[in-house]
Amino acid sequence: GKCQRSSPRAPTMAMIKHGDPDAMHVVVKRRNQTFFFLVRPEEKLGTIVSMLAKVLSRKPDTMKLVFKDMQMDPDASLKDQQVTSGSVLELLLKIEGREDFEDYKADDLVAAHAAFQANSGSS
Repeated sequence: GKCQRSSPRAPTMAMIKHGDPDAMHVVVKRRNQTFFFLVRPEEKLGTIVSMLAKVLSRKPDTMKLVFKDMQMDPDASLKDQQVTSGSVLELLLKIEGREDFEDYKADDLVAAHAAFQANSGSS
């Protein structure tokens, strides 16, 4: 068949050039992992989630993003959710075999718990 690549769809993230004046860098962190995305402000958050899902080999519905302590809406654009260039989003994953997600800032809780255990050891 013929290759028809010039479909008038909205540009996907992969097509954004570094010279694009609207492009902005968004950082997604999860524990010891950090992901960088070059996105447009009108990009839907769900696009980032599906890209993360591919990278992490997970289903998008087992992931959620948190920004400024608020759970984000995958159907809303980044701009609508006040995400700007350099914003850092927190990625939370659903806990295997359970309906709940990891706690926000799980690392801090784990560290605090470990410190508490260490301090409350045998006297």
